[in-house]
Amino acid sequence: MKVSIGILAYNEENTIVSTIEQILLQDVFHMPACEIQIVVVANGCTDNTSIVAKKVLQSHKIRKNFIFDTVNLEQAGKSNAWNEFIHAYSWQDADFVILVDADIEFGSNNVLKRLVESLSENINANVSIDLVKKDIEKKIKKGVISQLSLKLSDSKKSNIYKSIAGSLYCARGNVARGIYMPNGLPVEDGFFRAMIVTDNFTHLDDNSKIVIVDDVCHYFQAVLSPLSLYKHEKRLIIGIVVNAIIYAHLWSEVKKQSLDAGEIVKNLNELDRDWLINLIDQYKNKYGFWLTPRSIMTKHINNVMKSDRSTIKKLLLLPISFVASSASTIIALDVNFFFRKNNGIGHW
Repeated sequence: MKVSIGILAYNEENTIVSTIEQILLQDVFHMPACEIQIVVVANGCTDNTSIVAKKVLQSHKIRKNFIFDTVNLEQAGKSNAWNEFIHAYSWQDADFVILVDADIEFGSNNVLKRLVESLSENINANVSIDLVKKDIEKKIKKGVISQLSLKLSDSKKSNIYKSIAGSLYCARGNVARGIYMPNGLPVEDGFFRAMIVTDNFTHLDDNSKIVIVDDVCHYFQAVLSPLSLYKHEKRLIIGIVVNAIIYAHLWSEVKKQSLDAGEIVKNLNELDRDWLINLIDQYKNKYGFWLTPRSIMTKHINNVMKSDRSTIKKLLLLPISFVASSASTIIALDVNFFFRKNNGIGHW
């Protein structure tokens, strides 16, 4: 069995060592007959991420069951880094590919092994994901803002929609290699999920393509300051708008061309680097000022009401979800003003 691990990094010289060291402690390295490749893809970095990563990997080169590489891309952007890793630098015969952000923390040493095992056992699934938690959950004493942040996360949780966090997931190699990210895509994980659950836009959503491994987790750094949180949510909504435009286009083109969306995006990327910018401009000219999906403004309330929580728990979470929905409405308005002068490409 071959496993390619891609660590996508943008100016992460302060965290990359810890992430690599944690990966090298993972039990996946002890799986029988398992060959592992680690590739650090530093994209558009202005610091020493690549140099630091190479140094720590070289200190472990005595190991026999893995090889490593570091790649320094001039072009910034996670979608471009994803394409380069999957189609140029990962093993092209890898059974599984694992995508890892360079600033996460693993909840245990068996996370990667469980992701690989679960995907191996679920023959109908193409991606395995763990539980995603905020780093503040580990703190014994939590401030007011931290508690509100955790409650807001709780209000988002639902078993109906299986989100893929771009910070960590495992995919079948042959499936990942059939996917291409559009040039300049601002938020890649939502697009990747859409490609997975629709088999590259050839059928309607099938959530069974994603398996949740709920006995392992990883932590990401929570955004706590109001300004940073606002910018983060604005970036996500910009990504949702861009993705919605792409989805509509791909559904139409798949029917017209009798090709799957992976092939279509690959061809578009090769023929015209600015195809997505042109597509967004066409959409803006057609639909005018309001581009943001209206469901964004009520998503927090809907997530609570559609969840499998008890009625009491839902009622307790509703006030928080109302506040969050109000904030989303304000940000959605801001995003619409943003698109009047911008296209959202590369907003990452």
